[in-house]
Amino acid sequence: MNSLFIVRNARAEDDLIAIWLHVARDSEVAADRLLDRIEARWQQLETYPFSGAPRDDIAPEIIRVLHGHRNIEADDLGP
Repeated sequence: MNSLFIVRNARAEDDLIAIWLHVARDSEVAADRLLDRIEARWQQLETYPFSGAPRDDIAPEIIRVLHGHRNIEADDLGP
């Protein structure tokens, strides 16, 4: 089985902090739980790299994994 190494760049880390801060306004526990779930999905992709759907429309080699009821499209990411 081929595994995948996921690189989280500074922009990704900044996004995670912003997500946590936004959710934590209502509940720090929920914010922690959300980031734990995101981390679990990254680990899933590292172990099973073909479990996501390819999103070459965003960038080559991007894999899309839906989290819960969230569906982030390429248009949501801006220019």
